Amino acid sequence: MGDQESKHDKVMKKIQLWVAVLAGVITLSIGVYNAKNIFFSEKGSGRLSLEIRAENGKGVAATAVEIMGAQGAAVASSETDADGNFKRSGLQPGNYTVKILKASFQPEAVVFTIEPGQTTELEIKLKPVASSAIRSAVEEIGASWLKAIASPKPKPAEKTQADPVPAN
Repeated sequence: MGDQESKHDKVMKKIQLWVAVLAGVITLSIGVYNAKNIFFSEKGSGRLSLEIRAENGKGVAATAVEIMGAQGAAVASSETDADGNFKRSGLQPGNYTVKILKASFQPEAVVFTIEPGQTTELEIKLKPVASSAIRSAVEEIGASWLKAIASPKPKPAEKTQADPVPAN
């Protein structure tokens, strides 16, 4: 009975094999999880969430939004959605300036900071352009248009019967 394995030894080898396979699977899973977090995570980057509102609190749709980095280079640009919201992820930690432009509103520029793994939330209330400024611009354009219409235009010279016909 020395060369033959006992039934007990065979069962123990099977148990050891399954324990080794299970340990390998667990180790591999932990390794993949850690690698995913190291190489594919945006933990170091942050997010920006903007709400662009009029003075009455209503969201301002289709507002031009431009994010400028610390050196003044444009990082991102887009427009707000129908509710006046704008979101951007993947921003590296640091200071930024967001520029907001919308017709009939005064332009805005706001400096903000992105922290690693955090969402920076900003609500910006736009002020309407003073109606007198709009009125003067419209009056200026209207005046130049009316002036162009009212000024007499030179007419081409008309030929009359009294003019001699050139000889060939």
